Amino acid sequence: MAVATPRRGPGPAPRSGRPRPNGPRRRLPRPVGISRTRWPALRKTVQRIDSTYYLVAGFVVVAVVVAAIIIFGAGGKTAYGASITNIVPYDPSHVVVDFDVTNTGPNTGTPTCQIVTNSPGGSSTGLANFEAHSSLLPRHRAQYHVVVAVTPVNGAYSVTINPSSVTCH
Repeated sequence: MAVATPRRGPGPAPRSGRPRPNGPRRRLPRPVGISRTRWPALRKTVQRIDSTYYLVAGFVVVAVVVAAIIIFGAGGKTAYGASITNIVPYDPSHVVVDFDVTNTGPNTGTPTCQIVTNSPGGSSTGLANFEAHSSLLPRHRAQYHVVVAVTPVNGAYSVTINPSSVTCH
């Protein structure tokens, strides 16, 4: 009865039916001018340098990616689209402005908006700033209501949607 002894050193893949996990072992050819006795030690050194090169190159790639994310941000600047849906007089000198804000950017953000109200002739004007209390997810829409003071007194009844505007950032 023959007994199998374990084999040492590089050789073919074990006979377990599975290939080696990293593929077959690569044998480096002996360069010209290197003696046969010195080559096995040099071959191990060359293989270590080769694996170290790949390790260092991997770290450099990761560092470049992290630096790019830090410098340029994770995905871009958050942008908003806004439009006035309704303007209703609240009293003679105030109007309630209903407006929609849509997050058109790639990131979640909290919109800050400026509402400018005008009458068609420009005789009555109003200005208000608004900051949302909660953040808005990308590609989501929210509706807000803001009371805007209008000058002169009794000018609220002449303010309309067309010359009025809302901008958000």
